[in-house]
Amino acid sequence: MKKPLQPPELDPAKNPHYLDDFRTYIRCLNDGGLKVKGLADGSGWNYDGESTLTQAQQDRLDHDCELKAYQR
Repeated sequence: MKKPLQPPELDPAKNPHYLDDFRTYIRCLNDGGLKVKGLADGSGWNYDGESTLTQAQQDRLDHDCELKAYQR
């Protein structure tokens, strides 16, 4: 099964500002109440505490922060 291609902004090989954008994304998640710690290589994040956000709120925050951090 083929999967859709990810936007080039989310590809570290195609986005020279990827790690800066990733740090902005992590900061946005934390500012929004989802306590996470980004992995040093920018490949993802781990929870860093309890969140009072519902799953729907977490999903919305993740989406909004991704748009904010990776748009150029």
